[in-house]
Amino acid sequence: MNYLLHLLIYFNLYALLALSLNLVAGYCGLMTLAHAAYFAVGAYTYSLLSITLSWGFLPAAAAAAAVAMLLSLAVSLPAWRFRGDFFVMVSLAVQTLLFSLLQNWTSPDAPLGSWKNLTNGPFDISAVPRPRIFGWQADSMGEFWLFSFAVLLAGALIVWLLVSSPWGRLLKCTRDDELAARSIGLPTRRAKLEAFAFACGLAAVAGALYAGYVGYIDPSSASLDES
Repeated sequence: MNYLLHLLIYFNLYALLALSLNLVAGYCGLMTLAHAAYFAVGAYTYSLLSITLSWGFLPAAAAAAAVAMLLSLAVSLPAWRFRGDFFVMVSLAVQTLLFSLLQNWTSPDAPLGSWKNLTNGPFDISAVPRPRIFGWQADSMGEFWLFSFAVLLAGALIVWLLVSSPWGRLLKCTRDDELAARSIGLPTRRAKLEAFAFACGLAAVAGALYAGYVGYIDPSSASLDES
């Protein structure tokens, strides 16, 4: 039963990650290879804040989403001018850059979370606490499955509301014929920026859940294989 719960927890985590990727690849029509990097950014941000500052899940996950949304500009701004294979190459460059930062931002004589040793490099970050909300902590696998499933449902509801709105129809128009959408005055560039920001923020929340579940994080979560 524990192994079944383990699989179900991973299903919740990666379903949330897939929902975020679908906003970019499905509704914007832009294939990106950098999504795992934002997943890892969320995991690292949550780990550092929960370990060094003892933040709970909600503020740490919100901060992780904010950091990922800010870094999403690295792929959303090139999306204004590049499509197809050219955009895939840009996203690959972003993925490689973020992976290199996570892999190399370390110094053996500096404490974890400091400017010199922000990520601990290839030595990973361990003892990441389980998510804690208002004094309640998801200690058992059953509790963590319920918690991750609740986060997945909340994320799925938000995504459904967004893609069912006029904003979602704008994304579809941009995907199908961006030139025609721009010719009638639709803000296609702003829609791409917003879609990437929300997708990367949601991926970071999935990364925070992942770090809280496995209890450690290393740069392999941002690798090209993971994407």
